Amino acid sequence: MKKLLSVIFLTLLFCNVAYAECISGDCKNGQGTYTYPSGGKYVGEYKDGKRNGQGTYTYPSGNKYVGEWKDDKRHGQGTFTFNPVLADPEREKLMITSEKLSNKKLSTQEVLKICKEYESKNIDTAQFDQMTVNTYIGINNYCNTIKMRSEFKQESKYNLVKDLDIEKFNFNYFTSEDFTISIPISEITKSSSCFVNLKEEKVFDYSQILKSCGIKKFMETSISNSCPASGCELLTHEWTEDDELKDNWIIITDYFYADVNKDDYMDLIIRLKPGGSYSMGTLTETIVVTSLSKGKFVNINY
Repeated sequence: MKKLLSVIFLTLLFCNVAYAECISGDCKNGQGTYTYPSGGKYVGEYKDGKRNGQGTYTYPSGNKYVGEWKDDKRHGQGTFTFNPVLADPEREKLMITSEKLSNKKLSTQEVLKICKEYESKNIDTAQFDQMTVNTYIGINNYCNTIKMRSEFKQESKYNLVKDLDIEKFNFNYFTSEDFTISIPISEITKSSSCFVNLKEEKVFDYSQILKSCGIKKFMETSISNSCPASGCELLTHEWTEDDELKDNWIIITDYFYADVNKDDYMDLIIRLKPGGSYSMGTLTETIVVTSLSKGKFVNINY
């Protein structure tokens, strides 16, 4: 159990998506205050409608982050203060589920049963510290992945995607509706090494992308950490050699083959978590690659 919690704490990252409202100040370019329906509140500096500069975010639980922000994300120096008053009975439910799921000998059906029992408890995470929230997110991600494996069609008439070499997986295939890595092909100077080995490399940082491809920059598109009343938006960030690349990474949590959209063509499904040392993180993204004609591979949205 301790081993599982340590892994979750270090690798599972959380994105708090909520509808927000500016209640005072200038939340476009200046000093402003945003409140969230969940009870959270941000007070600090804004630039172009995003949290940039110094700011304080107070969570519904009473936990607080005070520090630097960039492009609507925590970035740079900051301090967390945790509320010591927590919902122990609710946490206990999480710990019991986490311990059960740590048993690697469980069958798929046994895991699904545990997940179903866990979901029926309707656990309230409002008073949890961040470590416990990470455990909560980790359980949900794991259960969702196992559900995908069990629900997706495991057989198909055509299996052309198997020709895709997953030991030399192109970074540009990391593309979905909510997360995309984009590397201009014309700027790649090391095409022979511009890939990741899905079988062996479960975690890689952003500096590896630049180094492997011999490029000076690449683009990342991801969903915003907070959503105004008008809805969530995708943010695009350009990563260069001057950025803190080693403090941002991608974790490959799982990959498998299945027919996602039931079109009789096999697909490659990849579950990953983008994150960084200055971020509460994100939920697990689902990448799907398919092939409808021999030697041609494309992404499809799931």
